[in-house]
Amino acid sequence: MLVRPAIIFLLIAAFGCQSFRKNINATSKTSPSLTDSISITLKALNLSEDMSRLSTKNDELNLLIYPIANDSIKPVISSTRKTVYLSDSIQTVIPFTEQVLLVVIEEDHDVPFANISEMVRLNFDSLQNAFDQKDYNKIEQYIYDEDILLIQRVDLYKKLPYKFTITNTHRLDTYSYHLLLKRQQ
Repeated sequence: MLVRPAIIFLLIAAFGCQSFRKNINATSKTSPSLTDSISITLKALNLSEDMSRLSTKNDELNLLIYPIANDSIKPVISSTRKTVYLSDSIQTVIPFTEQVLLVVIEEDHDVPFANISEMVRLNFDSLQNAFDQKDYNKIEQYIYDEDILLIQRVDLYKKLPYKFTITNTHRLDTYSYHLLLKRQQ
């Protein structure tokens, strides 16, 4: 008589523990850690330089990624510069950090990158406000004639994978990009 309850108890304990282990493993697979890398892809859906016959039909993009710690924007950890055509993409990998500032700039002039990168970091709040209000003159005070297509904070710890479509109009030309951030496996 005691054998039957003991067997049932052992079966419940074995399957219950196995189920519990699966839940722990599933959680650890989805929660990023400081040893993970983050893959970032920015794909062109509609270029910002394709409105007129005189347009270049490509975007010279700079994807800048800054870590944020203690509500302070740190120096850039990744900058990827590429001439992008329709359906083309930019890809990069960064070390995991809990929060980042993503900035996408369409270059119109050959301003040294170090100048632009540092100006964005030091004047983030002013540039964010000018971008939100489409105040192009204010943006030009900081980064000359370069165009900001995106300036956004992303909390990577809470939002992976992070998918976002950037669609906006800059000086009468509509642009659209698909942004994907995911943990690198």
